Amino acid sequence: MGKNIGGTLGMPFEGIRRLNNIEYYTQDVKGNPPANDDLDLQLVWLNAAEKYGRAVNARILGEYWNTQVQGFPSEYGVAQANLKQGIAPPASGHVNNVFKESNGAWIRSEIWACLAPGHSKTVPVRV
Repeated sequence: MGKNIGGTLGMPFEGIRRLNNIEYYTQDVKGNPPANDDLDLQLVWLNAAEKYGRAVNARILGEYWNTQVQGFPSEYGVAQANLKQGIAPPASGHVNNVFKESNGAWIRSEIWACLAPGHSKTVPVRV
């Protein structure tokens, strides 16, 4: 819930580099959070981890990503296009990706920290 709230609060300010005084939502959410790639990708991967357990791997996560997530016009979209062309992770996030230095990878890593706290060597993949 906290991740979703924070993502919704911060969404209107993504990419704007300045101090922002945010006290509450600046957009009308009508009681429902909007789609948020910062959380949505992690929920897709949680679904894969719940199904495959420790057998989850980069190929499985890539398949889940391509079948359950709509493309984004950023590092996510480029990585998805690479996956669809058969470029496997982790290269799928790097090849022809001008956004590869963004913080998307950090955001996507939180699910693994929650699933395997203190066990960095058991975190399965980087996509």
